Order: sequence, then C-alpha cells, then structure tokens
Amino acid sequence: MKLQQFGWALAIVLAFSAGMSEAAKKSSRNFQSMAEKKAAAEAAEQKAAKEREAAAAARQRAEAQEKAQQKAQTVVEFKGPSTGWGFVQTETPFYSAAGKNQGKIAAGASFTYNGVKKSQRNSMLVVTFTETPESTPDKGPYLIDCTKVAVYGGKFSEMDPAQVGKLRNYFTLKGELDARKSELEEAEQKKNPYYGSFLEQKTAYQESCRLASEMEAKMNALQGASREKMHDKLRALKYQQTGLMQNYQKALQAYQGWKAQHPVPATLISGDAKVQELSARLKTAKSGIENLIPVESAK
Repeated sequence: MKLQQFGWALAIVLAFSAGMSEAAKKSSRNFQSMAEKKAAAEAAEQKAAKEREAAAAARQRAEAQEKAQQKAQTVVEFKGPSTGWGFVQTETPFYSAAGKNQGKIAAGASFTYNGVKKSQRNSMLVVTFTETPESTPDKGPYLIDCTKVAVYGGKFSEMDPAQVGKLRNYFTLKGELDARKSELEEAEQKKNPYYGSFLEQKTAYQESCRLASEMEAKMNALQGASREKMHDKLRALKYQQTGLMQNYQKALQAYQGWKAQHPVPATLISGDAKVQELSARLKTAKSGIENLIPVESAK
C-alpha cells in the first residue's frame, strides 16, 4: 500500500515537473517572440526613418534644382511709365488680382493700366480692358505679363481713334501670325518621341502645384484640429510632389535634348502659304504707324 502511494506521488511529481518544463518552454518562446517583434518593429522604424530622410534630401535637391532653373531664366522688370495704355501683342494668359489664371486673352485687345506688380517671373501690369473681351466676364482689373504687350504713355481717351484702329489691326494680325508659327512648330515638335511623356509629366506636376496652392489657402483659413488635418494632407501632397517634380525634370531634359538635335527647319515656317499671307498683310498694316510699333514687335 505504501509502495502504491509512493508510486502515485512519484507520478504526480513527474507530471508536475513535465508541466513546469512545458510552461518554461512556452514562456521562453513567448519571450523570444516578443523580442523578435520588438526587433522587427525597431528595424521597420529605422527603415522608415531612412526613407523619410532620403525623401527629404531628394525634395531639397529637387527644390534647389528648381530654384537654380528659375534663376537661370530671364526675368524682365518693367521699366515703362507707371500708367498708360496699350495692346496685347500675342495671345497670352491673364490673371485675377489674386494671381489666379483666368484663361487667355487674344492679341489686339486694348487696355489701360495703372500699376505694376512683381512676380516670380516677369513684371505684371494691372490692366483694365477698354472693351469687355469675349474671354472675360468684365473689363477687369486683371494682371498680364509685361512682355506680352505693347504700352504707351498718356491717356487712351485722348488718342486719335484712327491711329488706335490701325494699331489694333496691326497687333491683331501679329497675333494671328504668331499663332500660325506656333502651330507649325508644335506640329513639328510632336514628332519628338519624348513629347507625350513630357506633356504628361508636366501636366501632373502643374496640377499638383495647383492643388497644393489651394490646400495651403484652405489651411490658412482653418484653426485647431481642422487645420492640423489639412496640414497633414498638404504635407503628404508635398511628399508626392518630390517624385512628380523629378519625373517632370527627367522628361523635360529628354524632350529638350531631342529638340536641340532636331531644330524646326526655317523653311517650314517661311515657306508656309498662311505665314506668307499674314506677313504681307502685317507689312501693309504697319504703314503710317511705324513710329508707334515697338522694336521687338516689328521683327
């Protein structure tokens, strides 16, 4: 009987020892699993941190490159009279007082102006059209690039109507001639194998800039949690812009490289019947107002 009791006791001890051993194994595995998870999380965080640093560095390089390109571009500062009147020389974008693109204004449109504003590119004239153009809801005021217009001092209302009419005819024809030349050049450049990619990447990047500008304006009008939420969205968009800018710059370099090696033949433009017709009409329209035509416009 005592032997049997001893056997049971031994069996209980062995079972307890086995249970303890198995629990120890499980505890060891759990500890190992937690350690592995912690190590994996730390590795993932380190990888994410490196990716963020790389993205920030790439963004800084892209921004520095863009600023360098902007500095390399010719910027025209308006040196004419602070007030006056003039004509649009060639179809060009026009902007609201806040700088929002309003579309394009046709060549030949007359205007008065009473101010000049600086921009990242050329100086902008603050203009009011003398007549409401088809492409605008009213006469203005609007902003127009100073390099796209011909301006004169004095008051528009005091000008000889006959001379104004001749100038309007001249600049309207000049706009038509410029448009025809651009049409021929664009048709030729579409042969560029990088044209489609360049256009696609340019559009994507410009659209991201437009969205970023809108989001920033909305964010500045918000407060508290709503502002923080919009700020996070803007930051995410800025992060995406780094890649978009790089893609655009690569496409631009490829496009410009091919374009430089395949210039548009001069005879393609000079030999065009429409160009010849408009050039002849422009020469006739210039008669009697030669002294009123800016040197650049007369070329």
